[in-house]
Amino acid sequence: MPDQCSYASYVSQWRDADLHEKRLDSTPPVPATSSASNHASLSSGMHVFDSRNRVTKPASRQDEMQELRGRVKALEHAIARQGAPIHTPDTLGDLSDAGRPDGVAEVVESLPDQCFRGSNGGTRYVGRSNYALFMSLFPHVGGFLHRESKNKNQRGDMEKLKHQMWSRERQNHQRAYRDHAFRLEEMVPARPFADQLVHLYLSTFETTHRILHYQAFMRQYEAYWTDPMNADTVFLAKLLAVMAVGSSFYSPEAKPTGRESMHQTTSRWIMAVRSWVTSVFVGANINYDLLQIQCLLMLARQIDATDGDITWIASGSLTRTALTMGLHRNPRRFRHSKFWAEMRRRLWATIVELDLQSSADGGMRPSIDLEECDCDAPSNFDDSDLEEDMAEDPAPKAGVSDGYFQAVLSRSLPVRTKIMEMVNSLKFTLTYDEALRMSDMLIRHMEEGLAAFEHGSGMTFAKSLYSFTMRRYLLILHRPFYFSVLQSPKYTYSRKICLESSLHILSMLEEDVPHAHMRDLAPSMFRHEFFYAAMTVCAELQLQMEETSPGGQLTDLVRSQQAVMMRTVERMIQALQSRVYPNGKGGKAYIFLCMVFASVKAKLNGEDVHVAIGRASEEVLSACKAMMDFVEDRDKVGSTLSPRSEVANFQTPSVFDPVHVFPMDFSDLSALDFGTLFDFPDASLSNGDHRGTGYKQSIPLIILSVHAYILRKYNNQFNDMSTILTTLGLRAASGQQPPNHAAGYLVANFVLAYALMSTRGGKMRHGLDHNVAPREDLSKYGEAAVQAGKLSRTTLNRLKRQEAAHANAVEGFPFFVAGILLAVQAGVPSETINTIGAWYTLSRVAFGLAYVFIESEPLSFIRSLLWWSGNSACITALVLAGKRL
Repeated sequence: MPDQCSYASYVSQWRDADLHEKRLDSTPPVPATSSASNHASLSSGMHVFDSRNRVTKPASRQDEMQELRGRVKALEHAIARQGAPIHTPDTLGDLSDAGRPDGVAEVVESLPDQCFRGSNGGTRYVGRSNYALFMSLFPHVGGFLHRESKNKNQRGDMEKLKHQMWSRERQNHQRAYRDHAFRLEEMVPARPFADQLVHLYLSTFETTHRILHYQAFMRQYEAYWTDPMNADTVFLAKLLAVMAVGSSFYSPEAKPTGRESMHQTTSRWIMAVRSWVTSVFVGANINYDLLQIQCLLMLARQIDATDGDITWIASGSLTRTALTMGLHRNPRRFRHSKFWAEMRRRLWATIVELDLQSSADGGMRPSIDLEECDCDAPSNFDDSDLEEDMAEDPAPKAGVSDGYFQAVLSRSLPVRTKIMEMVNSLKFTLTYDEALRMSDMLIRHMEEGLAAFEHGSGMTFAKSLYSFTMRRYLLILHRPFYFSVLQSPKYTYSRKICLESSLHILSMLEEDVPHAHMRDLAPSMFRHEFFYAAMTVCAELQLQMEETSPGGQLTDLVRSQQAVMMRTVERMIQALQSRVYPNGKGGKAYIFLCMVFASVKAKLNGEDVHVAIGRASEEVLSACKAMMDFVEDRDKVGSTLSPRSEVANFQTPSVFDPVHVFPMDFSDLSALDFGTLFDFPDASLSNGDHRGTGYKQSIPLIILSVHAYILRKYNNQFNDMSTILTTLGLRAASGQQPPNHAAGYLVANFVLAYALMSTRGGKMRHGLDHNVAPREDLSKYGEAAVQAGKLSRTTLNRLKRQEAAHANAVEGFPFFVAGILLAVQAGVPSETINTIGAWYTLSRVAFGLAYVFIESEPLSFIRSLLWWSGNSACITALVLAGKRL
């Protein structure tokens, strides 16, 4: 039939597939791993083991399965010798006590209490694909959170923090709608900024979620900038949604409007477009453009991560809009051109994937039944091959094209949809035989797709997202059986798949792997699965502790594996923290994972678990409280703390000329010009690049900069030491009286005390400067920045010492003024006054450097000597003046 649907054929193929294959009791359906998957997999360095059976090295997939089966049979024989009945996958279904397929854990069938939250009118339900199911594996943490902990104050602090976060999110949301009458044409940023965001979207999500036609959109984009005053409102909404998605990969400290942060601007764009869609969402206006905008909005809302668990609700609205337009039906049934038929296939495939993703996040069944859809899959075309007036479809590409990701992902759509339906159904009826068969199909699809990506250029994001997506569904499929691995060893393969897939997903957070965009999305759009993966690794560490005996040859291997797994969890904790810090959101996953990780580490180290959880809760609550206070205070004063510390590279010329480097004149100086002279490049905690000697190499630059004015003004007079002394007024020229530089030294020391020693510049560079209450900057905001990992403790301590040196210089300046003025009034010789001024100035400069940069107790007494040296100069002036009065 011409209307035969590819999806429908996929479904029928899935039902009939494997009828000719052998049953599980002969050979497990695990394919050989291709070179592409071998490169991406972590199985070569990490494998699931049972210490009681002494597996000491990784094996190939086929050998590993054979060994696992051998171990299962050995256990069955051992139990049989004791008279216990043995059940195979074929006989487990006949057990009268089960009601559960293959004897899976009861918690998988009935779901734990964590899946049923709230009471009365405010409840939430999530299914098996949601991470709430895994929380039951950590009863100690659950007990602490449900008032079983002895320390009730910590529970109260957690409740306060939760209400603080939630109330702030609600207030921000309401304020954005209340304070802004959204005019789309006024929200578009300058073109250079818009160009960057559009490019980021087109080079990332448009390669995976086909929503736009590249050439058609760019024609509209250029037309808009040609005449922005007469722009189409529909295109403006589409453009703002595109930029909102692209902003997820842009620097978060950027300020598109000059006032708001990137996140605040993106949230306004999303709200504005949502408001516009609501205003035009009537029957006559429901068209393809509106559906495109809704898809872009869905992506933006998932990335912005402000909607929590209601994204699935929005996905239902999007799905029903598409069904109303008939996108689920074969395009040939409508009067469409070839171009529009392909565009509808692409958009329908995108909508189905968005629905599946939101279903997986919320633990719900998909909204779309593929049995009721006959729209065929998108083709492997480049956008340049598609023209609106084409009469025939172009020839599909043999390799990677603009539509390759969708085309290859659509092949696994039936099995992935089936997984979501069976895992999140009311009754769990999935048998292990069927699960292994679907797992085999997923692995085959994944290996075939990744192998083709190896030959495509510029598809790093698409390849990473494809690998992530396929492994995500492997995890969703195998996790229900992971709970039963201690009850039945036949589920060891599921345990292996869960660990390997979780480690692969978490490896995308590493700095030295090509998954930069996935790192950006880990704490936001894909936070559920990355968090779930970290929980799986923690659960694996617990299982290993239960089955590993101390001593023996295996202990070293166990410890090395545990160290690798713990590092992956720590990276995820840092990623979740990075989401809490800039915007005060996402605290629940961060707090819970910190507590789970603390309990796991306590078990590994033989410590008291309850004490460790209590200690971890205190630390994480304190950190979250500090971050929330900082975010709220920052919003009040309208400033932002840069979430990334960037160090500029300073290159010194081969011949250093201070007059050339510092061509300054005192008439051009302001206090802010001096504020950064005591601030030197420090290691950013995000990259771990510690430059311990940077400030020592910069000390000469400070001294030279202080005297730059003198060097420039008297550059031609500095021929010998006597000339220098004469110029400074420390010695009289032949036949002349020395000049009196009392006023100059007073001005110089004022600049030194109030400008050079000030921490204002350093606080501004690190985003800690608040003019409303500047004396709280370091004690309050500095500590919050350290807790958030945005500022090193060394830098904060150095700023605090500089602030103390600044205060000391300000306190000592009146004493110096009194001494100099009294000496001038009493008629002390100019040469002596100049000497006292130089003595005090040099002592104060050295005192400031010593105060800021000396960190050891013994060397700190040098600072004390310098303090007495400066005060001695003032005392000398007073004594000499007193003798003349």
